[in-house]
Amino acid sequence: MGTLLKRYAFLSVLLLYLSLCLVFGGAGREGQVAHALLQSAAAVGIAALAVTWPVHLKLTPVRTPIVLLLCMVAMALLQSVPLPERVWQVLPGRGLLMDGFYSLDVPLGEMPLSLDVEATLSTIGYAIPPIFVTLLCLRIGLRKLKKVIPWFMLIVATASVVLGMAQLILGS
Repeated sequence: MGTLLKRYAFLSVLLLYLSLCLVFGGAGREGQVAHALLQSAAAVGIAALAVTWPVHLKLTPVRTPIVLLLCMVAMALLQSVPLPERVWQVLPGRGLLMDGFYSLDVPLGEMPLSLDVEATLSTIGYAIPPIFVTLLCLRIGLRKLKKVIPWFMLIVATASVVLGMAQLILGS
């Protein structure tokens, strides 16, 4: 009985988190606080799952997605490493930037591969929620998800249509 209760608790957390992602999701600068909250909740969830993960459940099915997400994180980190001036100058598309630096009398020095390091590093946070959802799905079990996720998607789609109709009826 305890296992069933735990499974429903994990399922509730998953559906609640997916609902929050749908409400606060999207890529926009106006939603940075919401994105930070979703990423923080996912990070706390990953830590909780790591501590309570049963030994008999293996991570073999998610090995590939997690490796791909970790590669994305590694690429973002590598793009923020400063490169020597000579290496940076020979990269394609840097001529116009070098002309701008020279016209402003700004020394080049060491520059990272990414032109916007802050934006590049912020992409790391966007890898956390998919990892959390994947681990939650594994923890719940795929058989249980096959029964619940279609109903969840149907409810969300219906709510979206009703909201769209309300927006059309109410006008601008």
